[in-house]
Order: sequence, then structure tokens, then C-alpha cells
Amino acid sequence: MSFFSELFATTDAEKLRELGTRKILRRALTAKDLVAIGLGTMIGGGIFTTIGTGVKGAGPAVIVSYLLAGLTSFFAALCYAELGAMVPVAGSAYTYAYATMGKLFAWIIGFALIFEYGISAAPVAQQFSAAIQDVAKSSGVVLPGWAQQSNLIVHGVWWAPSSWDLAHSQYDIVAALFVIGLSVLLSVGIRESATANNVFVVLKISALIVFIIAGAFLVQAINLHDFNPVGWGKLHPFGGLADFSSSAQPYGIIPIGAFVFFSYIGFDTATTTAEECKNPQFDVPVGVIGALAIGTLIYCATAIVLVGAMPWNQVPIKNPLVAALAPLHFPALTWVITM
Repeated sequence: MSFFSELFATTDAEKLRELGTRKILRRALTAKDLVAIGLGTMIGGGIFTTIGTGVKGAGPAVIVSYLLAGLTSFFAALCYAELGAMVPVAGSAYTYAYATMGKLFAWIIGFALIFEYGISAAPVAQQFSAAIQDVAKSSGVVLPGWAQQSNLIVHGVWWAPSSWDLAHSQYDIVAALFVIGLSVLLSVGIRESATANNVFVVLKISALIVFIIAGAFLVQAINLHDFNPVGWGKLHPFGGLADFSSSAQPYGIIPIGAFVFFSYIGFDTATTTAEECKNPQFDVPVGVIGALAIGTLIYCATAIVLVGAMPWNQVPIKNPLVAALAPLHFPALTWVITM
């Protein structure tokens, strides 16, 4: 076989299914666990960090943006569900590419997945650390210096004789300890890490449900009258989507739909555990579709309450959910949403 033929050589799906019968990994997960794993990856930094900018960019029609992003994800989820049931082997998109497109594409996708899951852990860990520090500050607790986020400053080097503040470079010990702790938990075993994930999922969904229920009492129909103030889309004059920054300008439903799609990343995580499912042909499709359906419902409900509770042009980009509940004057709610 030539070099180029080897690059595009595929592996028979039947052979991959035989690999799925190995007993190297403990089969301890059910469909409920896979739904929780998908939700645990989806619901997190995405909804809390994108919804404020989404409202600024599309107004109350951000609800439609979340629906469109969910619909787009649904078509991808159908592919993941079918392939996950056909080839119940650990590896997710890497394995599916190996079976259908060959080694080259599998290699590219495999490293893309490593970067996706590896790099995405950094902002999530930093957000966790920032939440810890915000709660500590609001409670009057002073954290030690090593537990605070700080810029990296280089002293006494030949290119910076006095000091040099490395812009956009920080060290965050709490975030690092958070990542290390979860890595240790994953290495202990799938059942233990799945149980911990279920606890985190319950806490995150509970916080959003608390917001939805409490915020429902603040919803006013007048805030939804001008439902689509921006329109369907506004692209950058030089091509592509405009920059979504802290000074976000109105962009429209479709560009904001592409932006809030970040909130849906992770619904496919369930497929990476195919070899650890008791019944992968059933568990994987239910896990993928179930996580996406529940996540979409929660996202849309959160968006409805947010734009209904306050005028869309007054929604802040940072901590919008906390700002929406401010009229209730209930500090405990702020603490729950922040955490």
C-alpha cells in the first residue's frame, strides 16, 4: 500500500465493533449518566458568559438565536447518536473519522479533540476561580495572595531591566488546583467521576432553575414588545462576523446564534464513554439527544426570563443573571447564581 493510500485507509466498522467488546474499561454507565455527562460539559461557562453579549447583540430575539444554535446542534447530534450506536468504541469523532474517512482525517480530528477538551478547561477553571474570589470578596473574606489571580511580572531580565508586565498572562493557583483535582478524580475511576459529575450537574441546573423561577416574578410583557429590534443579521463590512467585545454592537439573530453556539459545545461528550456503557447502542443515542434537548430547554427558558425581567438594552454583559434578580433584594440568590 502506497503512502497516500495508507493516509486514507479506513478501518472496517465491524473490527471497531469487536474492539468495543473488550473488557479493558469497566462498563458502569447508564443512559442517565451519559445525559448528565453531556449536560455537565454543556452547562457551565457558556451560558453565563455568552448570554449578556447575546442580548446586547440581538435583543429579546436572542431566544431565537439559542433555538437556531440548538437546531444546528441537533443535526450534528443525530450523526453522533447513530455513529455512537454503530461503533460503540471510545474515541468519539476520532473513531468515527477512522472508520469512514481514513487515518489522516482521524489524526487531525483526534488532535483537534485533545486541544478542544484541553484548552477549554482553562477558561472554565479560571471562571471557577473568579467565582470563588467574587463570593469571598462579597462575604468580606480576604484570600491569601497565592489564591488570587495576578498578572505575571518579570523582574531583572536583560530585555526588561526593571520589570515587565506580561499582558494577558496570569497565574491562577486556584484554577490550577481545580484542574489537578478533577484530573485525579478521573484517574480514580469512571463510576466515581460520574457520581461527582452528577453532583455538579444538579448544582448548575439548580442554579439556573432558581433563576428561572425567581426571575419569572419580574417578567413584564412590555420588555418583549420590541422583540426583534436588530433584525436577522449584520455582518462585518470586511467580511465575516464582527468582533464580539465588551462594547458589543447590535448584530442580529443569526450572527448571535453563531456566537451563543459556544454554549452547546460538549453535548457530544457522551460518545467518548461508549466503551464504559452497559448498553451503548441504547445509552449513547439517549445520552447525546437527551443532553442537547434538556440543555436547549434550559437555555431558552433562561433567555426568556432574562429579557423579560429587564429592558434588553439595560442587560449588562458581565453577570447579567445577577443583575436581573437585583430588584428582589435577596443576596442569597446572588450568591447561588454566582457560584
